Amino acid sequence: MKKRLLLALMALLTSSAMWAADGDTFKANTVEGVEMTFKVISESDKTCQVGTGGWSACIPTNTTETITIPSAVNGYMVTNISIHAFRNCGYITSMTIPNGVISIGYDAFSGCSGLTSITIEAGNTIYDSRNNCNAIIETATNTLIVGCQSTVIPNSVTTIGESAFAKCSLTSITIPNSVTSIGNYAFSGCTGLTDVIIPNSVTSIGYFAFSGCSGLTNITISDNVTCIDNSTFAQCSSLTNITIPNSVTSIGDYAFQFCTALTNITIGNSVTSIGKNVFEWCEHLSSVTIPNSVTTIGNSAFSNCTRLTSIIIGNSVTSIGKNAFELCVSLSSVTIPNSVTNICESAFYRCINLTSINIPCSVTSIGSSAFQKCKLTSIIIPGSVTNIGNSIFADCKYLSDVTISNGVISIGSSTFSGCSGLTSITIPNSVTTIGDCTFEGCSSLTNITIPNSVTNIGWGVFRGCSDLTSITVEAGNTTYDSRDNCNGIIETATNKLIVGIQHTTIPNSVTSIGIRAFYGCSDLTNIAIPNSVTSIGDSAFEGCSGLTAVTIPNSVTNIGGLVFYQCFRLTSVDIPNSVTSIGSEAFSECSSLTSIIIPNSVTSIDSYAFSFCSNLSTVISYIEEPFELDYVNDVFMGIADDAVLYVPAGTKTSYQATSGWNGFTNIKEFNGVTLAKDIVSYTSVVALDFTEPIEGLKAYAVSEVTDGKAVLTEVTTAVPAGTGLIMKGTAGQTYTIPYTTEEPAAVTNKLVGVTVDTEIGGNDLDYILKDGKFVKASAGTLSAGKAYLKLDAALTRGVVEIDGDATGVGAALTNSEKVKSEVYNLQGQRVSKPAKGLYVVDGKKVFVK
Repeated sequence: MKKRLLLALMALLTSSAMWAADGDTFKANTVEGVEMTFKVISESDKTCQVGTGGWSACIPTNTTETITIPSAVNGYMVTNISIHAFRNCGYITSMTIPNGVISIGYDAFSGCSGLTSITIEAGNTIYDSRNNCNAIIETATNTLIVGCQSTVIPNSVTTIGESAFAKCSLTSITIPNSVTSIGNYAFSGCTGLTDVIIPNSVTSIGYFAFSGCSGLTNITISDNVTCIDNSTFAQCSSLTNITIPNSVTSIGDYAFQFCTALTNITIGNSVTSIGKNVFEWCEHLSSVTIPNSVTTIGNSAFSNCTRLTSIIIGNSVTSIGKNAFELCVSLSSVTIPNSVTNICESAFYRCINLTSINIPCSVTSIGSSAFQKCKLTSIIIPGSVTNIGNSIFADCKYLSDVTISNGVISIGSSTFSGCSGLTSITIPNSVTTIGDCTFEGCSSLTNITIPNSVTNIGWGVFRGCSDLTSITVEAGNTTYDSRDNCNGIIETATNKLIVGIQHTTIPNSVTSIGIRAFYGCSDLTNIAIPNSVTSIGDSAFEGCSGLTAVTIPNSVTNIGGLVFYQCFRLTSVDIPNSVTSIGSEAFSECSSLTSIIIPNSVTSIDSYAFSFCSNLSTVISYIEEPFELDYVNDVFMGIADDAVLYVPAGTKTSYQATSGWNGFTNIKEFNGVTLAKDIVSYTSVVALDFTEPIEGLKAYAVSEVTDGKAVLTEVTTAVPAGTGLIMKGTAGQTYTIPYTTEEPAAVTNKLVGVTVDTEIGGNDLDYILKDGKFVKASAGTLSAGKAYLKLDAALTRGVVEIDGDATGVGAALTNSEKVKSEVYNLQGQRVSKPAKGLYVVDGKKVFVK
């Protein structure tokens, strides 16, 4: 029994909310008996609100009757209606709000599609009523009934609150003279609203107030409005004309953006600033006069006004904003007043019909791409503009006449790139810097003089200047970083250089070939690098696909990365003994390169230096103490599978044990030769030095062929790599022959040396050594390291005898031959049937075999 009494007492206390806390919720009925959810605002003040403030409605959404909110419930005064309180209660037709309610949250009646009237009892003071379709409005008398489609606001209303009619289906509205301010978003999204008159009582229109009123065709703005805020009329796509009264001092950002039907606008003479994107995409706007009161035109203010043909800029404007007239493709002329000091980035970008522009001397700064892709034919850049920004006149293909006034210090990157009609330009002595790609693609430019004031020229300055035949760099300049210049500017000591396109001779004054100096010069077939050059920068000749051969002088100590990358036709290159380092991918993808010599001076080779040289079959390394190469980023990745690595005598084992080199399956020592017979043909891949006698070994060249006999001449000097020789010694004996890294003079020689397997024969001119004679070669392959005799004219027989030479070493004869001459032994005795050995025949020594 006691337990039942306790439970009943607790229920009673709960129903009277004696022990409720702030934020607790409870349910009670409306006057009509409809259950409604309430939430305690303050337990101490005994106040509550309708709804929880969440997304759920305070009553069932299928309620179909009139709702009267009680002024008090369960001992609490009802003072607020929460946000979303009646959200989507589509069956409510009318509502009465008691006089104690002081606040109505936004979206309180959102989606109440059946609600036709709301009665607010006298005594209320404040309403925050966003998106309430049958709008609640702040009022003086606080009693208002509002319909959905056509609304008459009584004279008691002083303020139309934020979002009051946002997204309503209004078709017309009358704003009384009592209204002094229209709040933010007040009529935003009222797509059916066609006509609005804003009375003189209104002094303030909030941001987005009429944005998205796509059906609005006409609006009259009060003469007392001082500010049109951000996006106020944005996306009013049916609005055709607008007059901004003299009372307005500023037009906010995006105020008329996407008013696509707007054809005429009058800007009052009190406006001092036009914000960013104000008239962007007003694509039917044809002309604009900006009054003298305006000092700044904001970024993208008239961007994409595609039918705008003319504009008058008032003489108080000091700055034209970024992208201000971008893509005004019908704009043909603009007069910039003397008041303007700054033309910002892309201000007139892609005004493709703008044919003339006068830049006044007041202008001190022009932003990048300001006039890019315009139809300008001539331009004068005043000396007040000390720094010409990047790409300002890029792609102005009709621009033929340019005057750069004295006072300009720097010309930015790509300033005139793509100006294909530009034939000449004078650079004043005030200029010190010419940026990257400044004249790239100026295909009609034939000559240019760079004054001695210039201290820096960026990369790619003259790339694609196909008609440029001369570049004169006046004496006095100090540094040029000249990448991608097809008619390359190169760092020089005397600083004067004229460079041609296909065949380039670099003068002895040049000390360094800069980074990417000849990058992508596909027409460059030959270049002579003088002894004055000490370094070749990264990518200096990258992509020179027409380059076939290069000689690097002994003065060069460093070959940078990617220097000859993708020089597909490069068949030979000489790396001198002065070079200490070869950069990453220096010769990568030189697919026509068949052999390379690495001097002993080299101490480092970076990753992929010779990678993917698919025809590289011979690598000659003079390095006597091999150092490790990057194994992961393989220096020789992708070269011929059967490539031979030639190394100095006695170093083969070291190379086989060293990372990066041990990837070669065929390593040979190049300065040692083992004779298979007493007399053999031989060709070395390196230059050999026979200045000092080699015990037991003689080397000969064939100096001539007369009367069907090959005349041997002993070699007693150094001979170039690839020289065909006859070697005479003892079969089975290995001889060490000194090599040289110098380039010896060629010897007179009818022998042709082969350093790779070579197809010969099948004709009357090729002869190979066999049993001490040269016999006609059948069609076939001659192995690398041998030599063959190449006749000037065919003989009637297939054998060429070997005749004696000036040293007295004679021919190799056979016992079966009939000896017609007198033969003497070395003691002077005549011999009728000579045995094997040396004899004197017709005054010459002969070896009888």
